[in-house]
Amino acid sequence: MTCIHDGNLRLYLDGELAGTELAEVTEHLASCAECLARLEKVRTARAETEAVLATLAPAADDVAINPAMAYAQFTSQFATDRDPKTWINRLLAPSWRPVWGLAMLALIIAILVSVSPVRVLAQRLLAMLRVQKIQVVTIDPTTLMSGSEPDSRPYKL
Repeated sequence: MTCIHDGNLRLYLDGELAGTELAEVTEHLASCAECLARLEKVRTARAETEAVLATLAPAADDVAINPAMAYAQFTSQFATDRDPKTWINRLLAPSWRPVWGLAMLALIIAILVSVSPVRVLAQRLLAMLRVQKIQVVTIDPTTLMSGSEPDSRPYKL
């Protein structure tokens, strides 16, 4: 017989094997030290899991909690702790800070552009970037390629 799968070891621990399967697993565990060690690991893991799950179960003396009452208590506790927000508090909330930052930046730029020396500098910068003269260059594509061979003459475009 081949070694026992971990799933079958769990079934063995849970007492869910019966008949010939139970006899085969018991016989194999008596003869295979490796499977017996794996059975002990599964048994240890099962005990640890049961211990963790036991902490989640309610104690015997706990009273059943009414969800509606618990929610009402929760909302009443937090409703009294929170102060009502005015429209000013909502406008100055942290979620609006990027908007206020951009508005201040736009205001600063508008003020700076309205000052005469800054306006003159901006006009000079834009004048440097402005196109002042256009030169038209004609190209005859037939002279660039004659037949299948490229033209070896140097061109200046």
